[in-house]
Amino acid sequence: MTERDEKLDELLRGAESRLRVPDTARQSAYRHLGTTWRGLVWRRRAMRAGIAATIVAAIGAALIVFRPETPPAPVVAETVRIIGDAWRVDEGGVAETLPVGASIRAGLLIRVDRQGGVALRDTNGVVLRLDQGTRLRSEGASHWFVEAGAVYIDTQAVAADTRAASGPTVRVESAFGSVVNRGTQFLVAVSTDNMAVAVRRGRVAVSSGSGQVAVEAGQQVDVDEDGPGRTREVAGWGAVWRWTENLVDWSIADGQTVAQLLLWVSHETGHPVAYENESARELALQSRVFGIAGLPPMRALPLGLASAEMRFGLVDGTIVVSKAR
Repeated sequence: MTERDEKLDELLRGAESRLRVPDTARQSAYRHLGTTWRGLVWRRRAMRAGIAATIVAAIGAALIVFRPETPPAPVVAETVRIIGDAWRVDEGGVAETLPVGASIRAGLLIRVDRQGGVALRDTNGVVLRLDQGTRLRSEGASHWFVEAGAVYIDTQAVAADTRAASGPTVRVESAFGSVVNRGTQFLVAVSTDNMAVAVRRGRVAVSSGSGQVAVEAGQQVDVDEDGPGRTREVAGWGAVWRWTENLVDWSIADGQTVAQLLLWVSHETGHPVAYENESARELALQSRVFGIAGLPPMRALPLGLASAEMRFGLVDGTIVVSKAR
């Protein structure tokens, strides 16, 4: 045994034995240690959960703040004249009263009262007039769907303003087919049984599932579930068109000539104009009209002519103008 080992042995022999810890004290210490450990673990977990919740909330708030808003549907037309009551109905079925000057966005339904009427001007300058009881839905710029009723479309005023050969292209659809114009004034009337298309000026192409037919000025065609029927003649004036005259949204201003009044009346009613003689034509070019602003064409006509000491008569649908006797 080395000297080091001898000293270690002597030290151990002199040490007292370790006191025995009572079982109750030992168990109490273990319980305290376990409680302390579990509390520490719980606090760590709670801290982690709180941090995670904070992160999720922050991400959610960021998504709300930075989520791009869905842009509104484009404006495709504006109301310019309303008779009686009319409503615009959104895609959710919510209806609101339609005032003059209201914007019509793509996807909206226009519903006209049975005693009403609506005139629109689309973003291309095309005139649309809706008869009483009409339901018309906008599908986009110059694109319309007629659920029921009658719609009159006039693109020729745009062509005249722009000196173009024809006005903008307009597409009108219904459950029975579609109509595409070429520089026209035309009318589409939809019932439960068919779609009637009449053309005053220009021409349109009428399509359905079973074929296509061209409809010229002075013609009408009916389209049912079997497709387009045969075209037949229709006058550009008279009962078919008369309701549209009450929805004219513009008139000849004071100071315009009688000749300009006659051109406007012819455009809006479909009646051709003729002069009894050359002197009547010259008087119409020189004379001015006053006090007719805001009147429908066939009410403005006799008043304007009378102020110029002129008169008119209807001969086979033609407005024949002469000097007053």
